[in-house]
Amino acid sequence: MKSLSVALKRFYRPLSIIATLVLTYLMIVLFLKFLAASNVETILATLTSKQIIETLLLVLSLFVARSLRFALLTRDLKRFHFIAAAGATLQAYALNSLIPFRVGDIWRINKLRVLRKCSVLDAAALSLFDRVFDALFCVILMVPAGMSIASILLSQYHLDAINYRNISLVTLAVCIGALIVTLLLKRKSAITKQGEAYYRLFVSMKNLIIPMFFASALVWMVEYLVCESVAKTLGLSVPVALMCFVIGFSNLLAAFVPSPGGVGSFEAAVIWLLSTFNGVSFMLASTYSIIVHSVLIIPVTLAGLTWLTLELAGKWSQLRLLRA
Repeated sequence: MKSLSVALKRFYRPLSIIATLVLTYLMIVLFLKFLAASNVETILATLTSKQIIETLLLVLSLFVARSLRFALLTRDLKRFHFIAAAGATLQAYALNSLIPFRVGDIWRINKLRVLRKCSVLDAAALSLFDRVFDALFCVILMVPAGMSIASILLSQYHLDAINYRNISLVTLAVCIGALIVTLLLKRKSAITKQGEAYYRLFVSMKNLIIPMFFASALVWMVEYLVCESVAKTLGLSVPVALMCFVIGFSNLLAAFVPSPGGVGSFEAAVIWLLSTFNGVSFMLASTYSIIVHSVLIIPVTLAGLTWLTLELAGKWSQLRLLRA
């Protein structure tokens, strides 16, 4: 636990805490503006029980897929570990949705440390391994429509695509060259122990790459079905490639903006993409972004809070019995 407290002190520096709080406030204000421009109440009043049940079943499938992927990190798919992984997944999503500072990620790391009976460093590396697949699939989802969106943006800003591409290639070459020079100049003694430990752990997890890849593919396929189901409910027609780009871009942006549950940044990304590249009105785009985000967050958050409350209540009862 001492190493965990040291890691938390390094992660939560005063400047990062202030920046996160300010950014969270701005994102909440942005979300409230989107909410005021939407007609969420009208849409919710017209939903049928069949539509609600179908959407909830898809959300449940998404939760099961994420729990399965997290259970893979324990290297054991026995019932105990899967249930523990499901609980950790629910609780982490609930904490991330309600509290800034990525508290849910810290909770996942601690749960993984207990399940694997490993160090905090190893658990953090495993959690990062999980996030790498999320980022990878977000990028993969953005590829089909990425070139079309880039060409539209270039034409809107009157930029020469060929010159822009040449500048990008030169910049990339300079960055790669600088990285190679830096690595060549560095001595082995300059590599930190943490870096070596991360590298060894990632190498040891190479047998998990294929299972994690297919589990991640299942996760993002189900999330696509959730987003497509909500779009059909609203009578919104979105091309498959654009929907994939919306899912990938909005999730990547929400990962970099540390507001609770990606509130504000997720909606902003969805609204901008749908209104700019699909001709959707601002009101309909706002309504869709808020509803689909709520569908992805609220059920999991409520279930996670329930599980967390029951777990903490059980531990409190055990503590009282030990003191008695």
